[in-house]
Amino acid sequence: ISGPQTAIIVGPPGEEIYTDELGRVKVQFHWDRYGQFNDKSSCWVRVAQSGASGGFGSIQIPRVGDEVVVVFLDGNPDRPLIMGSVYNSKNTPPWSLPANKTQSGFLTRSTKGHGGTANFFRFEDKSGAEQIIMHAERNMDTEIELDETHKVGGNRAISVTGTHTEVIKKDTAMNVQEGSLTIQVDKQFIQISAKTHIILQVGSSSIKMTDGRIEITGDSVDIFGKTDTFIHGKRVDINK
Repeated sequence: ISGPQTAIIVGPPGEEIYTDELGRVKVQFHWDRYGQFNDKSSCWVRVAQSGASGGFGSIQIPRVGDEVVVVFLDGNPDRPLIMGSVYNSKNTPPWSLPANKTQSGFLTRSTKGHGGTANFFRFEDKSGAEQIIMHAERNMDTEIELDETHKVGGNRAISVTGTHTEVIKKDTAMNVQEGSLTIQVDKQFIQISAKTHIILQVGSSSIKMTDGRIEITGDSVDIFGKTDTFIHGKRVDINK
């Protein structure tokens, strides 16, 4: 058999992804009048990937209903090989074309889900509107073995609907070089705790808290109680 052909990925009824341990799939050719578009329509067919090595590489398994390009090694009908997939009137690109012709990327639909759920990684290459979007339909886990660096030339915004937790094993430094730092809690409270001490300092004025002791230092210290001011202690010394 000379030249490439297109075929449709098939599998057992109800299956969206049908493959074996080698990532092979089954197909039905357009000229096949006897096939039932199921797992009996062909032998297992290998799928070419962008990288295929021992235990590493890339993998994207064509799904049932996809149209793929099939060639036959040395023209042998017993050695089919899928070289890629093509869009058609039924399976259209993930983004509307030509309206979004400046966009490229990857989009994978949730299997056994509805058509609106997907993971995607998209590039926008329109001049003046360049953008990279990464979307996780559910969870996103990132693991870095050594260092990570972020550099943002403009503004950065983070919105967390649930709980935000950070665990840092060593030191943490935050330097606001211009402007102010504002922490606002609309409900509940703010709790700051330390093993040895906490220091709040502005110029020569400071408040230092250690275990069992609080020191307030300043050229001038004013204490105002709009209604009442109480000082309690087993011993209170003023101007000692």
